[in-house]
Amino acid sequence: MTAEQSRAGSFVNAWRRASAIAFAPAVSLPSLGLAAANGTASIVARASEGLWAATGGIFGVVGEYAERASCEIADQTLALGKASLENIRISLENAAGETSGKSSGEVMADTFLSKVPRTAGLPLMAAYHAAIAATKVPAVNEALEDAWVVFSRLLDTRSSHSFVEDRTVSADTDAKIRLGFIYMAIEGPVGAVLGDVKGIVGGVAALGMGDFSWLEQGAKTYWYNMEYVYDKWLADEAQPQSDLPIGEFLASLAGAIIKRFPAGFVEALGTQDVREIAREGIEQSGEFTTLLLLYPFTAFQVTYDVAKFVSIGWLEPSDSLAYAICEAALAESELPDAEKREAAFKLRKTAGNATIEFEYYVPILIPKSGEVLPYTYRGDIFGVPEKHGTIARSVFETAAIHRAQSIVAELIQYRAFLWLYRDENVAKEKSRSEIVRKFGEDVARRLDTAERLYPLTAEQVSSLTAGGRRSAPEVRALVRCLLRDRGLLEVAQRVAGDDVACYDY
Repeated sequence: MTAEQSRAGSFVNAWRRASAIAFAPAVSLPSLGLAAANGTASIVARASEGLWAATGGIFGVVGEYAERASCEIADQTLALGKASLENIRISLENAAGETSGKSSGEVMADTFLSKVPRTAGLPLMAAYHAAIAATKVPAVNEALEDAWVVFSRLLDTRSSHSFVEDRTVSADTDAKIRLGFIYMAIEGPVGAVLGDVKGIVGGVAALGMGDFSWLEQGAKTYWYNMEYVYDKWLADEAQPQSDLPIGEFLASLAGAIIKRFPAGFVEALGTQDVREIAREGIEQSGEFTTLLLLYPFTAFQVTYDVAKFVSIGWLEPSDSLAYAICEAALAESELPDAEKREAAFKLRKTAGNATIEFEYYVPILIPKSGEVLPYTYRGDIFGVPEKHGTIARSVFETAAIHRAQSIVAELIQYRAFLWLYRDENVAKEKSRSEIVRKFGEDVARRLDTAERLYPLTAEQVSSLTAGGRRSAPEVRALVRCLLRDRGLLEVAQRVAGDDVACYDY
């Protein structure tokens, strides 16, 4: 360690000790009140849980729900109370000379920006966890699913209808595809926006309380999110060059933030040295101001782009089943390679938002962890991985990427092929081969062993296969119809041939 580093370390420790002594009362007294309030709420909720449990289930679903809700609230308030007591311990240890672990500034910011709002919002928190508990009660969960299907059917009166004759199956499929958009939004861009609100807005507020780590981590996460957007734009995978849900204006904002990001100031925050932070803050004040001014626009634009993409996708969920059939028929066709590639390009232009979201976009992203998975690059019409040079980690967790793959395999492809061939074995085989072509053998193997997220009932399978296996001419005729309905007249003729007539399906 150099003499300069030693002096810097001594200054940081001295600053930490002085701030710890000054902040100790401001942290300890409010935290004591927070611990008492949350502890009391936990005791009341735990007593309520015990009372409902003592009824022995005589109240049925209502009693089960009330017991679970009370348990959820008791667990959360107890954890919050313990965390407040932990903050008291840390602040007192810091005041006594402890120089490792969380600083008193971090503890103060956590107390006033996290614990106080959560305690003040106990009724809202109770309502939230009561809602979470409701989803864990099978009867309530089934009722919610039924209500969602009814809502989805109302949308179907103003959107494209499925070619699946059984309205029960088609309504179930459309409803789950629509719900998939919500999962992707919450587990991806909307979740990232909420995280950035906490990281940037909360970080700036925490900075005023002497917490340097909050803004440091928030700014770095925000930079990763903007790097992902900008990386997609550089690879022509943003609008208007692409139909992926990244708007042109958002991409331009991301570029400005990446180019003018206050990296020096953010790195200085990690040193905990107020002198270095002040120096870099003054030197990069323009860059930091740019970040703060552009941040609200990026948050709005992400939300707007997602809302627009989802709303359009909600009007055309059934289109993804027809697209899956057309794409598989094209991949299996005997067209020359050049013509097949051109036909695939034309077909891709007809893809609806559900297809774009669950097949071309989410399943092949690099997850938030940054790990480049085997399926990061989607296979083209020949099964050859298409590498577009995008390597930035996305805003999606691995679980969201896996869900998107399940939607493609189980919810879209399998049901579409069941309808087309009326044969379970053929449908499973076709669906798996398409997954291998698009995402690789590793993904197909995982889906073979993973628990089904979108299983069909025996009645639904029987409905889709009623009438027995279709003949080859029937299948080709249906393929020709589906391709023609997409406006691909020449492709339909080249793939299905002239010897079959198109008829209503």
